[in-house]
Amino acid sequence: MCCCFKTKIVAWLEANPQYILQGMQRDVSTVVAGFIIGALVTISSIGAGAIGAMVLIMLYPRLRAVDIAGTDIAHAVPLTAVAAIGHYSLGTLDFSLLGALLLGSIPGITVGSYLSRAIPEKWLRGVLATTLTAVAAKLVM
Repeated sequence: MCCCFKTKIVAWLEANPQYILQGMQRDVSTVVAGFIIGALVTISSIGAGAIGAMVLIMLYPRLRAVDIAGTDIAHAVPLTAVAAIGHYSLGTLDFSLLGALLLGSIPGITVGSYLSRAIPEKWLRGVLATTLTAVAAKLVM
C-alpha cells in the first residue's frame, strides 16, 4: 500500500525535512528493521517482501520502486536461506513442496526481473501496492 503513496510520502518529507532519517539514525533504524523482518520471516514466512518493501520505502523514500524491489529481494535471499537452514535442522521442511515452488519460481524470477525494468514506475508501484494489500487481506482472513 505504501508504494501507492510513495509520491505523497516524498512530498511530505520534503515539506517536513526534520522527519527524514539520515546518517547513523537511519542506519540504526535499518538494522532494527532487519532484525524484526528476520524474526517475522523465520516465525511466519512473511515479512521479507511484504513488510520489507514498506520499511524500505519509509526509510529510503527517494529510491525508485525497482531499486526497492531489487534491494528487498537481495536481502530476502540470504535471510530466507538462513531461515530455511533453521527449519531444515528442525525437520520442518517439505522437499516436494519446495521443489514444486522452485520449478515455478525460477522462470518467474527471470521474467519478473526483465519486466521490472520495462514497466513504468507508476505501474510497478500499483502492482506492488496491490500485492501487498492482497497479502495483508489474506493474513487478516
